[in-house]
Amino acid sequence: MNLILSCDIPLISTQLLLELINKHNENYTVSIFSDEERLHPLIGIYSKSIVPILKEAIANSNLRMMDMIHNVDAQIIEVGVDKSNQFRNINSVAELNELNTNLS
Repeated sequence: MNLILSCDIPLISTQLLLELINKHNENYTVSIFSDEERLHPLIGIYSKSIVPILKEAIANSNLRMMDMIHNVDAQIIEVGVDKSNQFRNINSVAELNELNTNLS
């Protein structure tokens, strides 16, 4: 089991990650979150058994995580709208400044 996180989610909480770990069912090769808006494949638990699938996707230049999710046994863990803000991506200085302003 590997816990994978993208580097652009500064609001993710330890509590939410523990929820992912505790709800992970080892019968699935991937466990990811979903909120009311979308799936969040860049925060998840991934089994090493999917390495061949990942290698094939890379070799075929199919780099969309959502495509890979549809090719594995994925467990989707629903979270409420109250936790959705933790999935917010920060990809620019402007977004970081906005986040800092809103947190102040």
